[in-house]
Amino acid sequence: MIPRPYAGLADLERIQALMRDGLRYAPYSYMHPGDVEWWLFYNPSGEPPEQSVYLWEAPNGACLGWVFYLSRFAEYDLWLHPSARGTALEREMLRWAEAQLLTRVTDEQPEIECATVFDDHLSLQALLIEHGYTRQAFLTVLAFDLTQPPPAPTLPDGFSFLDQMEPTYADLRADVHRSAFTGSRMTGDYYRAFMQSAPGYHPARDVVVVGPDGRFAAFALTWVDAPLRRGEFEPVGTRPCHQRRGLGRAVMWEGLRRLKALGMTSATVCCQTAHSGTIAFYEACGFHQVNTVSRFSRRIR
Repeated sequence: MIPRPYAGLADLERIQALMRDGLRYAPYSYMHPGDVEWWLFYNPSGEPPEQSVYLWEAPNGACLGWVFYLSRFAEYDLWLHPSARGTALEREMLRWAEAQLLTRVTDEQPEIECATVFDDHLSLQALLIEHGYTRQAFLTVLAFDLTQPPPAPTLPDGFSFLDQMEPTYADLRADVHRSAFTGSRMTGDYYRAFMQSAPGYHPARDVVVVGPDGRFAAFALTWVDAPLRRGEFEPVGTRPCHQRRGLGRAVMWEGLRRLKALGMTSATVCCQTAHSGTIAFYEACGFHQVNTVSRFSRRIR
């Protein structure tokens, strides 16, 4: 099979269908379809999907696998349909992805990575180790059962929830994002473009806490997958000066409340495994651990 580059929203739907089939196969072993939109339309490498995403297709047009490059970071993610796990296609995709990445990286980038491999995807892990990769803990996946109502959110005096995001608020939204994630290059223009380009984005699902000074204090962007009735949080953050005031918990519970109102029966969130405090925070919000993800890397020079 010869992969082809991403060619528009029809391909996004094919990729999301693969991830959805994977979640039906193993409920917490693939990323949520909303994660795909965050990756493709907020891509910190600056590469558009047409340059960073490639698909392998079955004769009927279904997506059997796809690769997403973050060339600036010498990384790629490789995803297979559950029916392709452990097949010759898996080995072929890995070899192709490695070779392509080597043409993209510079001498200043000494490692090559397949950054998100779920720990129950044993065949891909074995292939990576065979190819000289080393493994380290990366992400923890947590889930919330929405068949019961989530706790009601409460906010300190002077704080309130934004009813929904608007393009005119994009500068404020970018500012709190940069504050929560050190090193982020998010701008108002970039966030406005993201709001307009990601088809699954909805302004009422972009949960924001507004502080007494009018600046945004915390946020939780939620995603909906109607076929699976599953929600997702990606990303989540609180301005450092407002941490430990209950805003993070409140924004999560408000997000869960909105997801349940849309018919979702569960919701997931991911965080770095090394951040034990963040895991404890999500568990205190009512989430429980359901899977882990490893990062594989090797030196290429």
